[in-house]
Amino acid sequence: MENEESKEIRSGIIYTVPNAITLFRFVAVIPLIYYIYKEGSNYPAFFWWIAVGVSDFFDGWLARRRGGGTASGAFLDPLVDKVVSLSGLYVFVFRGYYWWFPVTLMALREVGISILRVYYSKQSISLPARSLGKYKTVIQLTAVGFVLFPLFENLRWLNLGMLWLAVLLSLGSGVDMLYHGFQKRKSAR
Repeated sequence: MENEESKEIRSGIIYTVPNAITLFRFVAVIPLIYYIYKEGSNYPAFFWWIAVGVSDFFDGWLARRRGGGTASGAFLDPLVDKVVSLSGLYVFVFRGYYWWFPVTLMALREVGISILRVYYSKQSISLPARSLGKYKTVIQLTAVGFVLFPLFENLRWLNLGMLWLAVLLSLGSGVDMLYHGFQKRKSAR
């Protein structure tokens, strides 16, 4: 049974397998984005993207299986999720496939929610990820994966549908987070 002191130590550790997987995801996406920018849709990029996306699921599953995550993991995982999903979407903006406006709406939502989390954390209120936000991340990753998959690359209606679904989930999960934060703040008074 853990005492309070060991819980404090655990809260600060960064060297765990789930955190290593999260850091792998961050490192792996940098050359992948460059490769996608240069080469566009192809099978190696698609399978590389799938590996990055699966690692997002796996690190969370592993952290929960090992009795919860760490404070560093709670910070790193959503940050890397944002970097991965937005860089994947923006690379297709730069390649001329996606329009900048919907991707920028999602980026603004991410910045806004990050600011909200910092604001509430200064009041000792935690705003962990919510289900709608997790679905949003899956759809954002899928929107990139569909464009990367060579058989789907020219199905613009499908790819744009996934992009706009990601926008709706981004905005909806942002409103959900605002409401949830407001409710937590109200109950903390």
